[in-house]
Amino acid sequence: MNIERLRSWQPEASEEQLALFAQENAALLALLDDSWAKFKINHAEFFQAATGLPVSESRYAEGFSVDDLEHLPVSDAELMEFVRAFDNERPRKDRPFGDGVRVNDQNWDVLE
Repeated sequence: MNIERLRSWQPEASEEQLALFAQENAALLALLDDSWAKFKINHAEFFQAATGLPVSESRYAEGFSVDDLEHLPVSDAELMEFVRAFDNERPRKDRPFGDGVRVNDQNWDVLE
């Protein structure tokens, strides 16, 4: 097991501490590597990405570049769709009959 992998486990340790730990616990680290390799074989379904590659070999956002992305302002139609989609999810405090009774809008006109 290399020092960088140990550093992710113990980020505050120095190079010397990690090297000494690896030297004194070589059998333990080898057992950990072997156990992980067996786990990956026994549970291969957990390591398959959509491309069929093991997750460790897959490339995130392959074929896309940050330079190709652009930001466009949100249109009024998109904003209204967003509000409509999430309006039903917000908690209501205007239900005089409780949450068990739902009042359906009937498109009535209010006469003043």
